[in-house]
Amino acid sequence: MTDHAANPLPRQVHRRALGAALVLGLVLALASILAYRHFQQSAHNDLETDTDVVLSVLSTRLQEYVNAHLGAVRVLRNAWQRYGSNDYNQFRTDVVSVISEFPGFQAISWVDNDHVIRWVFPEKGNHAIIDLDIRTRPGPYATLKAALANGDMSVTGPFQLTQGGRGIVVYLPLRRDGQSVGLIDAAFRLEALVGHVYTDAIAARYLLSVLDGKEPVFVSPGFTEASEHVRTRTVKVWNRAWQLQLAPRPATVPDNVYDKLALAVALAGAFALAVLTYHLLMARAAHGAAAARVARAANFDDLTGLGNRYRLDQRLETDLAHSSQGRHQALLLMNVGRTRLINGVHGPNVGDALLRAVAGRLAAVCGQDNVFRLSGDEFAAVLPGGNAEQARQLAARLVAAIAPPFEIDGLTLEVPCAIGIAIAPEHGPGARALMRAADTALFAARKDGDHGVLVYDEAMRMKVEEELNLASEIRAGLARGEFTLAYQPVIDLRNGTLRGFEALVRWQHPVRGMVPPDRFIPVAERSGLIEPLGRFVLHEACRQAQAWGVERGWPVHIAVNVSPAQLLDLGIVDTVRDALRATGLPARKLMLEITESLVMENVAAATKLLEGIKQLDVGIAMDDFGTGYSSLSYLTQLPFDLVKIDGSFTRRLGVDPQAASLLEAIIRITRVGRMKVIAEGVETEEQLRILQGFQCDYAQGYLFSRPVPAAEGAKLLGRQWSSVHFAREATDGEAPVTGKT
Repeated sequence: MTDHAANPLPRQVHRRALGAALVLGLVLALASILAYRHFQQSAHNDLETDTDVVLSVLSTRLQEYVNAHLGAVRVLRNAWQRYGSNDYNQFRTDVVSVISEFPGFQAISWVDNDHVIRWVFPEKGNHAIIDLDIRTRPGPYATLKAALANGDMSVTGPFQLTQGGRGIVVYLPLRRDGQSVGLIDAAFRLEALVGHVYTDAIAARYLLSVLDGKEPVFVSPGFTEASEHVRTRTVKVWNRAWQLQLAPRPATVPDNVYDKLALAVALAGAFALAVLTYHLLMARAAHGAAAARVARAANFDDLTGLGNRYRLDQRLETDLAHSSQGRHQALLLMNVGRTRLINGVHGPNVGDALLRAVAGRLAAVCGQDNVFRLSGDEFAAVLPGGNAEQARQLAARLVAAIAPPFEIDGLTLEVPCAIGIAIAPEHGPGARALMRAADTALFAARKDGDHGVLVYDEAMRMKVEEELNLASEIRAGLARGEFTLAYQPVIDLRNGTLRGFEALVRWQHPVRGMVPPDRFIPVAERSGLIEPLGRFVLHEACRQAQAWGVERGWPVHIAVNVSPAQLLDLGIVDTVRDALRATGLPARKLMLEITESLVMENVAAATKLLEGIKQLDVGIAMDDFGTGYSSLSYLTQLPFDLVKIDGSFTRRLGVDPQAASLLEAIIRITRVGRMKVIAEGVETEEQLRILQGFQCDYAQGYLFSRPVPAAEGAKLLGRQWSSVHFAREATDGEAPVTGKT
């Protein structure tokens, strides 16, 4: 029998066991410490992420809020330039309406050309700045001189306001009839501007510092640059940059990790396995979540959450493959209009919010799984088992859903929706063929105007192909110089002299002959060729007017029609500026004619576009006025210089008494807004007599002359229309026509 007590284990075994135990203990302790520090670091990372998100929202809101106030100052400038600087009651009325909507103002003042503040509102609390000479305040005076130098808005840095408290001041020059009439002086209280977005809820958790360079705009008590987790972002305030710094309050920062170290080590052994299991499960879950995100990005649109083009293709292939013999499948392609204009005028945030709202309405009608977003403004819907009639009914419900205005960030926006429908198997056996057919139908539906709905047919395909061929010929015609301009004189009805010309584009096709403008201009608009065509017309019209002016020794006015599609491109201001620079034509001799329909579709957007054009000193005319009466109230609110009465309206004179009464009212309204009036399509002596009786300023039409080439237009430059008759000799027996040609 062996006595184990007498034979203990070797000391080497004990040392190895002890070493293993120590290593295991150290590993478990180290693992516990690292795990705890990991969790603590995650908390700090989450806090910094939250701070970043709050700072992003706060800075965006602050920039939008300040820019809204600056925009209000610009609106005031446009209003004041209409009635000048001698109407205090109008000044007070405009300012009251602005201050009630924008509480960040301390005061709004008018500074005369001697740089002295003359008018101020509200007077209460602002008496100290009445008759203040800005030149006595070096900082504001430097900003005032900068505004006068660049002709646009300039903003001071933060300083102590004369009325008390810290603020900033905005100066915006006023001009009337090409002369300076002083400046707008708008003072903002910084505490009110920042306090609007730095709410109590944010202040309870975060400290804020706003600096303009080294000058403080706003600083929370207790904020220091040494605060933990400080995040920084820049906000653009017109010509200045504010640095925003946001830091969590100390109470929100996690406790130091070492305060809990002893507890972490003590619990390491008991929770080691749980921690290890947890990390394994979290790793597997993270892998699964990453795979899900990749799959979603491949199949869904990030902005709206709808399926994307790839998912639509897969859906169509699956539905068509599994559908029973003779079963229909309907595909509806939808285009939402004006999104580019809205995005350009109101910014991408408004544009994105609008697209999300559109997606929500479409999904409410069709169901989330049946609606897809294919591109910026194009959506699709599928109707399994649907025939043409059922697809039309669905399209009608979709149009009805999109038609009501959208309320986005305080804006009321309306958008049209065109829908093209294709049915399988009649219009295509596979997904690609069905998509091509629906796309063709959508192309044709957009030609029908707002809310057009069309089902594909073979005749439609041929028309679309014809339009595409014509678009190709337009592009080639521009390259070959087939387009020319004709010029129709505009007559001053006060003395029978020539005021100027309207430039009208003509296309002499080598095979088709003379192609009517109403045939090729809509095609150019839909195909994107209106931009190069419009650029050619603008440059050639300016060149010819300048050439006539040099030849005759006096400037010639020229009017050019601007297509709505050109304005939607938002590059019209640069195009006009380039044409004036290239030709040397004085800006005041150019008049851009913009259709009434574009203005009435979106008054806010149109106002911003027109203001950009007016800054070039170019005249603006509302064209085709009289085709709708809804815009009468807007005539004195928008920066138009001239109103053109549509020819269809003019031809009712002498026949319809109501037309004469309405024309007289329109002329009176334009007098209030100091605008001029041109009557188009004047064809009879009676129409001329009525227009002269109402003191209409100008007229054009076949009673005076048809549109003529430049060589014939030169002969009309010195002509006097003291006794007006039909221009029968000039038209070679051609009868007067209606409409703008």
